Amino acid sequence: MANRKHLEILEQGVFEWNRWREERPDIVPDLSEAYLREANLVGFDLRDSSLHAAMMLGADLSNADLRGANLSDADIRFAELKGARLAGARLERTKGVTAGILRRAQRPMRLQRKLAESLWPTLLAVVVVGGVVLAVKTLALSGDESEPEAAPAAATTLTPPPEEPRGALTTLLESLRFPEWSIEKARVQGSVLTIELSVDDVDETIYLPTLAAACGALEGLPNQSPLREIRILDRTGENGWAYDRPRNCPAIMQAPTHMLRLAAGADSLRWTAQ
Repeated sequence: MANRKHLEILEQGVFEWNRWREERPDIVPDLSEAYLREANLVGFDLRDSSLHAAMMLGADLSNADLRGANLSDADIRFAELKGARLAGARLERTKGVTAGILRRAQRPMRLQRKLAESLWPTLLAVVVVGGVVLAVKTLALSGDESEPEAAPAAATTLTPPPEEPRGALTTLLESLRFPEWSIEKARVQGSVLTIELSVDDVDETIYLPTLAAACGALEGLPNQSPLREIRILDRTGENGWAYDRPRNCPAIMQAPTHMLRLAAGADSLRWTAQ
């Protein structure tokens, strides 16, 4: 049940509520199971608040700060969320959640430090590599006889044509550097992508950011041939994890931070070389 005093402050409006939040940053607002149907919550500072099972159908949450808020089991159908900040919000079983809301919820706080230095540089690198590949293709098609010498360095991964995306993918992955580990080797054999890391043991805190980065690389290379498995292994290449549903990579990319493990877990299993 919601804390009665917290509800009373909420009812006083955005100015009083936000001033209270600023003066008492140590208090975590408890608005669980609160009845806030069609409530005007425009601009409210609801960071880290508990809104578990709250009824917010049709509420106006425009420009509200919901970062880290617990919205599990809440009802936000028809709510206005324009400009709302949702990074790290918990959305398990929340009614009215759309793909757009999931994307804005971003990545889990407990993996934020690792992902910040792995996933986003990955996406940036995808753009850079994609630009290089496009430039090489353009040169190859231009008929300029002065350029053949430049092609092999960037084009070793571009011939034969069917292997272009796979070559670009492995080159990209091997260029990544994570906070505490790196990718020592990446290769595609048939429909299996194998990634070997510079660690002796691949636990979940290493596996999940690496998987998210791999999915980001795949998403950035739309011509990549379908894969049926992504293996993320230790430096020996004999132990690690296997993700057996790469076609679900978009779900990994869209999952809120706290749900990344759930999004990947159903399709992940421990892998050991036979």
